[in-house]
Amino acid sequence: MRSLIRLSVLVAVFVCTISVLSANQLYNSEIEQYRRMKINELREFVKSDPSSPVPYVELGDRYLRSKDYTNAEKMYLKAKVIDPEFRFAYEGLGQIYIEWKRFDEAIICFEKAIERKSFHFQAYGYLAEIYAVHLNKRKRAIEVLQTFEDNLMKFGKKEQGIRADYYIQLAAIYYKIDMLSESRAYLESAAQLSTNRESINRVYVNSILSMYDEDMKEKLLIEFSREKQFEQYANFMLQGFYRKHSKDSSDYKKHVTNFVNSLYEKISKSQNVSGNESLTFCQAIMYFDQKGDSIMLRWLTEQTLKLCELILNNNPDDYIMHNEKFESIFRHKEQVSENVYSKPKSKTRKVFKSGKPYISFENPEITILNTYIQLAENGKSSDKEKYRNLLFGFKPKCFRSYQILADFHLRNNSPEIADTLYSIILEKSRLKKSDSEKLSMKFSMYNYYNLSKKYLDIAAKSIDQDTIN
Repeated sequence: MRSLIRLSVLVAVFVCTISVLSANQLYNSEIEQYRRMKINELREFVKSDPSSPVPYVELGDRYLRSKDYTNAEKMYLKAKVIDPEFRFAYEGLGQIYIEWKRFDEAIICFEKAIERKSFHFQAYGYLAEIYAVHLNKRKRAIEVLQTFEDNLMKFGKKEQGIRADYYIQLAAIYYKIDMLSESRAYLESAAQLSTNRESINRVYVNSILSMYDEDMKEKLLIEFSREKQFEQYANFMLQGFYRKHSKDSSDYKKHVTNFVNSLYEKISKSQNVSGNESLTFCQAIMYFDQKGDSIMLRWLTEQTLKLCELILNNNPDDYIMHNEKFESIFRHKEQVSENVYSKPKSKTRKVFKSGKPYISFENPEITILNTYIQLAENGKSSDKEKYRNLLFGFKPKCFRSYQILADFHLRNNSPEIADTLYSIILEKSRLKKSDSEKLSMKFSMYNYYNLSKKYLDIAAKSIDQDTIN
């Protein structure tokens, strides 16, 4: 009999888990196509009376963000009629009823959302907020959060990474109800289950931001930027906030100026500039380029060069590539030595492709070189001659600089200099037939056929050498 009872319990838990997965899969498989629609397209689509609750919830979410609570409620109610088990409809209704101060109805909605997913982070957060902030029932709010934690441990998977996320969710909710010491305690619990503290801090900040509307995010990010452990990421997020919300660019200009000054202070203390900070700088350049603000663009370009020169002056040996560290230019396009020349962050590479300027304070020599080239080829007439002369006198120290500089000279009718630089690379690299063949093709593209033949001959010799070996 006991075995039968245990089996029944397991089946019930399994059915509950499957239903939660089905709802999530339905939502995730459909939501992206509706998010790509403009709001007018989405309005027209729901007029066709679709049988899925997902488009109604997406339209309701958009109305909710624009504070059109009446139309948002209509959409969520329609979604609930189509599928009474669809928890996202209850969560949306609960948020509306909080705004309307109909807290009893909001509680019912969030409890229904929780019934459909017993470890639903957002629903527990709103429920705890109602009790602690709006109804002054802090004890009841703590009971709600204890239930949330129990359910996380009961139904959640036991892998450390997921458990760390669960603790962060608890930390975010405690932050929302102004229980900061408890919030930080759960943050530390999450950190103990992860090897990446920086990632844990980012998820913590993002989880808290997700619980507030846009009007509060600036204030929250400013508060986080004053704490050392969150400062870097909060400043990165603040720049994104100002880019999005600053109507006349004035707030963003002020923040960018402060950000650049903070980089000078950091570099002067011999502290490393992070990938996120490089990306922030890149995004500022893109923003003012799109705005056509030539004054701000020129200032940022000047700061790029000054900051990179300061980094190199502080740590000259960190960016010198010793001869024995050279590798094939085609096999190792970005990373040559783990300790000497670190690979740029993937986000930074994504933002700056198709010829856009590349800024990385982790690779200051490359940044200086790329900035010179950009100004020499695309800058004002008064700048072009100045930076061309600087490039002709540029003495590369790291591996990638040789290739970038050689490519520049090849494009700008200086094949002999390009040949000298390519020869240095090949001399100090592990030569492959394909390397020389590709260089031959490069010279051929620019109609330098004698040099093209030279590298074909080198390729042939390398084949002969391979045969001998």
